[in-house]
Amino acid sequence: MWLIVLLLALWLSVLLLAMQAYPQSAGPKFPNPGNAHMSRENQRRPGPRVAAQVYQQMPVLPDNSPETHHIRQLGPKMPSKWNHR
Repeated sequence: MWLIVLLLALWLSVLLLAMQAYPQSAGPKFPNPGNAHMSRENQRRPGPRVAAQVYQQMPVLPDNSPETHHIRQLGPKMPSKWNHR
C-alpha cells in the first residue's frame, strides 16, 4: 500500500514540475503589417465596388432559391451516407 502512495506522490511531483517547465504562452505574435501607403478610409472606400465586382464574376444564389433549398436539405443527410462503408 505504501508503495502505491509513494508512486502516486512521485507521479504528482513530476506532473507539477512539468507544468512549471512548460508555462502557457502569452499568445501569438503577429508580424508588422508594414506601411500600406493608404489611410484606412482610402482602404475602405473601394470595398463595396470590389464586392459588387466579385458577385458579378461569381454569382451567389439567394437563400430562397430552389437550388439553395435543395442543397440545405441534402447537407444533413451527407455525413450519414459517408459513415456507412
